[in-house]
Amino acid sequence: FGPCDPLFMYMFFMSRRMKVIAAEELYVSKFLSFVMKRAGVIKYHRTTMNRVDLGAFKEALLTLEGQGIVGLFPEGHISNDLKLAPSFQEGTAFLSLKSNSPIIPFVYVKPYRYFRYNKVVVGKPIYPSDVIKDLKVNGETISTLNKVIYDEMKRLYDYSLSLRKK
Repeated sequence: FGPCDPLFMYMFFMSRRMKVIAAEELYVSKFLSFVMKRAGVIKYHRTTMNRVDLGAFKEALLTLEGQGIVGLFPEGHISNDLKLAPSFQEGTAFLSLKSNSPIIPFVYVKPYRYFRYNKVVVGKPIYPSDVIKDLKVNGETISTLNKVIYDEMKRLYDYSLSLRKK
């Protein structure tokens, strides 16, 4: 994967307005910065690991409240080796709970190749109201939903491994 991951997400969900959250490290060149800014990518500033970019989260929530789609990487970083991280950051669960928006998990079967057919495995939407009856946003509900997200991504990841051998 790499700096073009947000653009691939756009192509997958072309029928709806979408914004992708991408770390500031992906703005590696003037050209890529220009393209990402014009595409509406939400720039996530992570100056320290213990700090949350509230501006990025507010913009993501406004997008979700306006019936848009927010694409993000629950691992909190780009995976270059197609291996699933042992845990996810809790931003995905937080945004889903706060906006009562479904999560549509998907994984690439193989590393993305430019100008080639690329397989993606898409899971069923995860609705926070199906997982948590009381949609209060707190540490317990975020952790619970985050585990459900992780388990579904793990299931899709394991399935994608079987497709890689074909």
